[in-house]
Amino acid sequence: MFLQVRWRPLVVAACWLWGIGRPIPAPGAEAGVVSTDNLAASVPLLSASQAAGSDAADGAKTRAAQPSVLPAETVKAKGMQTPVSEPDATQSITRIESGEIERRQAASVFELLDGVAGAGVNGGPRASGMSFNIRGYTDSEDVAVKVDGAVKGFEKYRYGGTFIEPDLIKSVEVQRGPQIESGAGSLGGTVLATTKDATDLLQPGRSFGARVRLGYGSVDDERHRFAAVYGRPNDDVDLLLAVTRRRSDDIGLPGGKELEHSSAALDSRLLKATWLPGGDWSASFSFTDYTDKGLQPFDTTSNLAGLFGLVVREARDRTAALTLRYADDAGRHDWHLTLARGTTRVEDWSLNSRTTNDYAYRIDTIDAGGRQQLLRATWLGLPAELQVKAGAQLGRNERRVTSFGSATSQPDGFYGAQPPGIKRSRGLYVEPQLSWGRLNVAAGLRRDLYEIEARSQTAAKLRSQDEDTSVGYGRTSPHVSVSFDLVPQQWTLFANTARSFRPPLIDEIYTDSGYGRCNDNVLSFGWKVPGYPRTRSLTNVYGPKSGICGSRYEAEESRTVEWGLSTSQRDVLGRNSQLAARATFFRNRTDHLLESLSFVPGGSGQTWQPGWEHRRGQELESTAAWRLAGTSSVFARLSYSRIRGTRYDGDVHEDLYTAPGDTTSASVGWRGRKTEASLRWQRVAARRVLKTDQYGRESIGHQDGYHLLGATFRTELTPHLELQVSGENLENAGYHLNDGWGGGQGTQAPGRNLRVSLTARY
Repeated sequence: MFLQVRWRPLVVAACWLWGIGRPIPAPGAEAGVVSTDNLAASVPLLSASQAAGSDAADGAKTRAAQPSVLPAETVKAKGMQTPVSEPDATQSITRIESGEIERRQAASVFELLDGVAGAGVNGGPRASGMSFNIRGYTDSEDVAVKVDGAVKGFEKYRYGGTFIEPDLIKSVEVQRGPQIESGAGSLGGTVLATTKDATDLLQPGRSFGARVRLGYGSVDDERHRFAAVYGRPNDDVDLLLAVTRRRSDDIGLPGGKELEHSSAALDSRLLKATWLPGGDWSASFSFTDYTDKGLQPFDTTSNLAGLFGLVVREARDRTAALTLRYADDAGRHDWHLTLARGTTRVEDWSLNSRTTNDYAYRIDTIDAGGRQQLLRATWLGLPAELQVKAGAQLGRNERRVTSFGSATSQPDGFYGAQPPGIKRSRGLYVEPQLSWGRLNVAAGLRRDLYEIEARSQTAAKLRSQDEDTSVGYGRTSPHVSVSFDLVPQQWTLFANTARSFRPPLIDEIYTDSGYGRCNDNVLSFGWKVPGYPRTRSLTNVYGPKSGICGSRYEAEESRTVEWGLSTSQRDVLGRNSQLAARATFFRNRTDHLLESLSFVPGGSGQTWQPGWEHRRGQELESTAAWRLAGTSSVFARLSYSRIRGTRYDGDVHEDLYTAPGDTTSASVGWRGRKTEASLRWQRVAARRVLKTDQYGRESIGHQDGYHLLGATFRTELTPHLELQVSGENLENAGYHLNDGWGGGQGTQAPGRNLRVSLTARY
């Protein structure tokens, strides 16, 4: 018991105390954004960084945002070296770089999150049943997702709705908490995915190349194929075409059984072109295409998958993004303009009801913004710099849903449970950033306006009752960040506070009474609200006559405060070593929960949203690297997160069931010039859950914790051939995933999985 309880503070204390009194690291080596790639590749570059002087430090953050495109003859990466993120010491941001993605052979982007503190997966293990869980926020409308700057989002009842193929991704950035650039709908955070460029795959000194990978996974007999052709015909052009194909059978469970109807047929394609005309300008265009076909449970998110029957499902997601960038290497300016369109279509044909449902989304994005250096001088003997970050964003989300064959569907396919509509958004933000000596202050404001418009029979029904067919929401959200270098380039103390909000979704605000909350029985919590006696009438006596709550919904509002300490140390673990770590503590309150919409006591028929959620937590992330003799190095990573919370839905107080169990992840590895090996370990503690049996009866339950062990080995057999072997859940532990529905016990997780791949490259 002593070891189980007391080891956490000892580990944390040791990580921090190791760095006291050590030499100051090179410019650009300060801690902050913790990259899941190891830092070993950066150790040989430290002396060069010192010679670069202050100009390199000033441009560090800007260079991280620029396309990583270099002339072919300047590509220096060899063997197992991988890129390293430019860090930011003041924000809860983690980047998963290309090296980690390649190392893990991940079948989905969600498998990469086990080392990210405060972030994880909800639902699963089917690809169509997984969504991001950031600080206990699990719904897709609470975690913003972007691919190459294009806003993504798909909302369907009991469906995951995230379409990202890891083979096509160069990096994934996980931002915890709302950021000023993210806007509404990012109460939990934002996930930014960036697709690969030709430069990421080219062999040193080559202008053209090709890559083919064949892989196999044992837990579901996955057959994986990846092929890409790419090149830089000259210094101004970067071209890439890549395709990937995954076919698998039902997922094997630790007990020897299989998870029924979990086979997958996934295909993805990426076309990307970048133009560098010279100077500070660049232009990049990317097109991604993702398809998922097969027989699946209607509900793929929870342990009750299959309860609602089976469907023949075809999902197709396409994203096109054009980004123009104007940026210089010194960091004096960095501006971009992104024009993007994403379309998602999911067609379900039910084997039980013979019903066909067609869900179609289209999201258009215009995003212009960046930063500009306004002043650089010396004030009262200390260096001072003033920058401004600003931007404007426009969005349009159109949703069309048709249903044929059900008893409630209409001749034109209208279905009141999934109403059509359009959501339009406009956002402006400005954030001055002042750096003076060791002090850094950023104080910004963001203004968002949303309009949600009903379409089809929903609009006609609202007009017949003289109710509004469109609803508007507007909020001004402040963001403030303060940091202070206790020891320059070694220890940084930081604090951030931000407000954000989330307007209702189209299907929340316009769902008809029989399918949503807008009927007397639900709004009175089963006639428990004082002043609303049970009525025999089948219509809405107290609520809206249309049965559509519409403008009665308020937007959810969130306040987040976080503070912590980060450090970056050289030679603290021995000569040629580097350590980066950050500890973050946060508090969050979300008010006006949409699901708490109910009558105000007294019988007036007015509504309110008294529900709230409280969150509190701690996050620790650290990475370390040692350069050994010759070209070999050792790397390690440690992360820990703990989230607790309570919620009030307007009726009862309860635990925040969407919060995952306390999670600790650690990895250690060795890298040579042609070979790499690593071990991973993860512990997820037990958590309380809301259990529901097949009859719909609920009770408070307990979901056991678990330990997982993984490993990776890869080696270059020849300069053009690489072998990789990795293992997940090597001890074949039986455990359950986080549920994607109501905070209950999740689906049983896959058993031991061994992956083997052979990559040929030219």
